Parts: sequence; C-alpha cells; structure tokens
Amino acid sequence: MSPRARWTAAIAVVWLAACLPLALADVLPFVDYPAHLARVHILASGATPFFRPAWEVLPNLALEVIAVPLAHVLSAELALRIFTALVLGLLVWGGALFSRAVIGRAGPLCFLPALLVYNVILAFGFLNFLFGLGLALAALALHIEGGSQTLTRRIARETLVALALFFSHIVALAIYLVAAAAHDLVNRRRDPALLAAGPIAAVLLFASPTRHEVALADFQPLASKLSKLVAMPATGQGALDTAFALAALALLVALVVLRLARPSRRALPVALALAVLYLAAPYRFATAENVDTRLPLPLLLVALAGFELTCSGARARAVAAALAALFAFRVATTAVHVHRSGRALDGALADLESAVPAGSLLFTAREASAPSWQPRDWNPPLTHAADLLLLDRPLYSATLFAHTTQQPIARARPFGALDLPEPVGLVWQPHLEAYGKNLLRLLDATRRPEPAYVLFLKGPGRLIAGPYFDVVVDRPRYAILRLRE
Repeated sequence: MSPRARWTAAIAVVWLAACLPLALADVLPFVDYPAHLARVHILASGATPFFRPAWEVLPNLALEVIAVPLAHVLSAELALRIFTALVLGLLVWGGALFSRAVIGRAGPLCFLPALLVYNVILAFGFLNFLFGLGLALAALALHIEGGSQTLTRRIARETLVALALFFSHIVALAIYLVAAAAHDLVNRRRDPALLAAGPIAAVLLFASPTRHEVALADFQPLASKLSKLVAMPATGQGALDTAFALAALALLVALVVLRLARPSRRALPVALALAVLYLAAPYRFATAENVDTRLPLPLLLVALAGFELTCSGARARAVAAALAALFAFRVATTAVHVHRSGRALDGALADLESAVPAGSLLFTAREASAPSWQPRDWNPPLTHAADLLLLDRPLYSATLFAHTTQQPIARARPFGALDLPEPVGLVWQPHLEAYGKNLLRLLDATRRPEPAYVLFLKGPGRLIAGPYFDVVVDRPRYAILRLRE
C-alpha cells in the first residue's frame, strides 16, 4: 500500500473501532441524547399539538441539518446514531490531520487525540459542539498547510470554514479563529484570508435570535476550571475512567522520559491560546450553559496532537502497539458501559410508556440529594429520559430543549408558560408537597385540563408523595407520579 492509502486506512480503522459501542444500545446513554432524539423525530415528522418547528439562523444546527433530512427516509433513532458516528469520525480525522500539519508527517502518534474520542462532553451529549470541534481541527490543519495557496483560494476556504463552523456550533468557530490567529502570529504569517471569517460570523450572529444572549454572561471562579480539566476523561465508568486516564498519562510520560517522542513547538502557541480562551470564557451565556466546560477538550486534543515521534524501527512499532492497546481498552470498556447503561435506560422508558398516556403533561423534578450531576451517576442518565416518550406519542415534556435561540423547535403557544423549577428540597421547592402545590397553581393559571405526571429523580431517602400525588411507579432512582385532580 502507498503511504496515502495506509494513512486513509488507518483513519478508517480507528473510526470504525470508535463506533463499535454505538451499536450496543437502543438509545445511547448520553445525558442530552434523548432530547436530541425527540427533537429530530418531531422536526422530521411535523408539528404536534405541543411542539412546532421554529427554523432560524442559529449557531447550533449541525445535528438538525444532517439528522433531520436522514430521519425523513430512516428512523430518527438511526439518523441520530449516524450523526453520532460522524461526530466520532470527525474527532479522529480532525485530530490526525492537525497532528500531521504541525509535525509535518503522518505517524502513529497522529492518533493520540483519538484516545479522547470518549470524553465527558460526549457523555453530556453535546453533539453539535463535538461535530464543530472535529471540523475546527480539520480546518486548522488545512489553514496551516494551505499557506502557499493563492489568496482567492484561501479566502474561499476560510469563508466556507466560517459558514460550516458557525452553523455547527459558535464555540467551535471561536476555537478555530483563536487557534488559527495564534499560529499565524507566532509564525509571523499575515494572512488576510483569515479576516474573512470575522465579518461572516458577525453578520450571521446579528441575523440570529442568539444575538440577544451575547451580553448575558455568567462567570465561575477560576478554581472550578481545574476540576473541569481533570474531569475530561470521565464518561461514567468510574474506576475504569480513572485507570484509562492514568494509563494514558503514563504513556505520555514514558514517551518523553525514554525520548521516544517530544512535544512539537508548532503546536505550543495554539495550545497556549486555547488555554487563555478557556480561562477567560464564561460558564453561561443566558440560557446556554457549560460554555467553559467544553473548552478543556480542544486544549487537550491540541496538546496530544503535538507529540512527535523521534524513534523508528522496532521502537516505533512498540509505541504504535502500546497506543493501539490503550485505545482498544477504552473502546472495550466503553462498549460494556454503553450496553449496560442502555439497558437500564430501556427499563426507565418501559416504565414511562406504561404509566404516561398520550396527550399528558409530563414534568421532571429532581430531589436535591438525587445523584444526577456527576458522570458516575449517569448509569443511565435520567435527566431527559421523559423526552423519549415523544418518539411514541404526542405529549408535553418540560425537559425537551425548545429554546428558540438555540434549537429550531418551540413549544406550541398554549404550552409556552408551562415552566416549573425542577429542584425539590432547595429554596424553590422545599419538599414534594410544595412542588405539587406549585404545579397545581401553574396548571390552574394556564387553564390546562390535561392529566399531569412527574418523573421524580429520587435521593437515597424514602419516597413521601404527599397529598398531591399518586405513585404510579417507584424505583430505586426514580418514581413516576400522577398529579391528583
């Protein structure tokens, strides 16, 4: 095989291996995945009495642009699974391309970024961002390698990149612009083509309803940044996540100490620029949360991509074998994790299907002590489990993402005001009885006659439903309650 053919085959093999866990669950156990799946189904099948399409110019549309057309000819489940496979492929391909660009040649260490293809951002289910991040890495490689092209071609390339990244995820576009500018600055490269991306992004953002959120930022202490960086390999596998992270760190240390590899100086300015972006980024822009939570991932991917192999022959083959073994371990443990969590999620869906009839109003409440915010608690993730019912029947689910500044879907007008704070046991809802009272008041105020149900995420204590609810299902981690009329 030619070097080009071997390179292409290696990317394909790593991508297909990374996709193996996707075939082992009916619904992938990522936190936001059920909401994405329900949204694709509704957008492909048309408006319901509870939700309607609301297409706008949004910097967060990669999933809808690809999965919704696919769902017209395939099922929504298969369409979203294909999109998720594309996300993994872009991360593998983009990381390898960027590594080749900064090192100057292809080699086994170009697949070091593939070790992070399963990460806490994927476990959250932030698929649009991950799609855009893979594109950003590939575009950054093209930017680095394409400096000798004519100005016309460079402007055309940067324009297409800006458009693709804006509609994928605006944070991915910001990552690309910062990284490309840092590379050009350090290398004293003045490329006016890169300037084409700025006005395009500004015009699109001005035409988008998302523009109203730009000034509404919320920052968290810098101390929280370190914990988000350390948590990046976490996927809900507990000790196996820790074992993998330590093994990957040991591999990197061994490569440097044994002088089998060295960090590339060409990748360093990009990594430093992304570190500054991470430290300066807010946690929230209005309804868009976890903005800075996403940013350790591109920083780590760029850092991994910057390792250059300095050995050859048998030693190089040993390095490739160690990398392949570590990647195979990650794929195998993730496959088991996805299968187990997927089966548990199927059980929760079966309970919901048996308990909640079509045409109902379905809310989700979370007890303050309920384990739901850490990856170790996502086995399976239940935050958006109620949204899975929308694949089978029309109803109102309060947890479906329907922010018209972020998603091209909206609540039908009669249901636009059906919001109730989820926490139970905190200031808003001192206990489940207060939640029931507030829910009754909300439905009376909005004159909704439909039966109301609550998926209640439980803490370790005993369930006390109170006078407002009948218990339909009671499981160790959740209960399904019916509001008494």
